[in-house]
Amino acid sequence: MANGFLGEEIYMFKTLKVPFTYGEIYHVPPEKDQHDKKKQWAKDQFHQVIRDTNRNNGNYDSEVKYYLEMNGYDMEKAMKEYEKDMKFEKKVSVDNKKYVKQ
Repeated sequence: MANGFLGEEIYMFKTLKVPFTYGEIYHVPPEKDQHDKKKQWAKDQFHQVIRDTNRNNGNYDSEVKYYLEMNGYDMEKAMKEYEKDMKFEKKVSVDNKKYVKQ
């Protein structure tokens, strides 16, 4: 308690004492760190699903980011959206082949 107050009355002071510290200055709040870990886990899992679906080890970072961010990092929603898009792409591909053969 370097400034001798508790609470949120910081705006009342003309000057503030900033204590010197030898330790770590920035601490990641546990809830933010946990949230980041969950996001990374979702990215890793979704990336693996896309790789397995496409049967190769390509770089799908942009697809992973798109589907997860659009669905609030909800894996179930992101997977449903991805599956819907893949079905559409497959249908369009088949339809295009029909038109090319004619």
